[in-house]
Amino acid sequence: MTRAQRPSRTHLLGEVSKRQHGVFTRQQAIDVGFSIGAISRRLTAGAWERADWCVYRDAHTPGSWEQRLLAACLGGPAVASHRSAALLWNLAGSERSVVEVTALRHRRRRSAEVVWHESQILFDADLTEIDRIPTTTPTRTLIDLSVVLERKDLEIALDDAIRRGLSSLTQIRSLIERMGTHRPGSPGMLRLLEGRTIDDVTPQSRLETRFVQLVRDARLAEPQRQYTVRIGNRNARADFAYPEQRLAIEIDGFEHHGGRQAWEADLARQNRLVERGWHVLRFTSTDLERRPAEVVRQLDAFMTRAERAS
Repeated sequence: MTRAQRPSRTHLLGEVSKRQHGVFTRQQAIDVGFSIGAISRRLTAGAWERADWCVYRDAHTPGSWEQRLLAACLGGPAVASHRSAALLWNLAGSERSVVEVTALRHRRRRSAEVVWHESQILFDADLTEIDRIPTTTPTRTLIDLSVVLERKDLEIALDDAIRRGLSSLTQIRSLIERMGTHRPGSPGMLRLLEGRTIDDVTPQSRLETRFVQLVRDARLAEPQRQYTVRIGNRNARADFAYPEQRLAIEIDGFEHHGGRQAWEADLARQNRLVERGWHVLRFTSTDLERRPAEVVRQLDAFMTRAERAS
């Protein structure tokens, strides 16, 4: 290959930045042929901009949340963690509102744009990559989240991860044992796991977790989850049930039915339950988020009537 045929250093660096959400490190620029002086001149002229410590981007490259996050990781070095890792894993309750990373101890920096954490323990087995961004695994992410999330939000993320097969109670307890029960995040997660067993039925949606929390806060008896009623040669499964009171509870989210056929099947299942003497209460996301007191009132009223009738 002649010199004229070789890719230019600008082209090579462009290929690097394409793979990294538009950013590159000083060392990567040097590796493709830029001198320290050439880097300084481009920064002074405004052709390049600083994205983080020794991390740059072309001035014409649009910014993004992923770009800012990766820049912090490259500049650390660090890994996406806590709420940022939760968003990368698309855990329920995560929001695109914070750039949060973890570095090894004594490598944490201060920044108005980035939430920095430091840790003495970052096992290789607990680190991975999503879309070229180094990040903590779901199990490590959940433990870290207990430092920055309220208990209810943490429970929503936990149930989501278990439901999707991203983590398990066994994996979480094993990592806590390796990290130590006094490490940040471990105590909060252990409190959340109290009383949980691997045989517990995990709520099938964020709304179902919210319903469980609502019942618990109201100090009502917790219903059985995913309860199956045998009707003839067919089964009718309810999201929640109080079998002794013959009360079935359905939680309906916007995505719940999944089309007309599924919606009709839902109604047929409800009719079969009513035919067998069951009562059915249905609650929507609006009920749970905006009218929780009314949900509790209806449940309590039904349970009171059932107790008086028995």
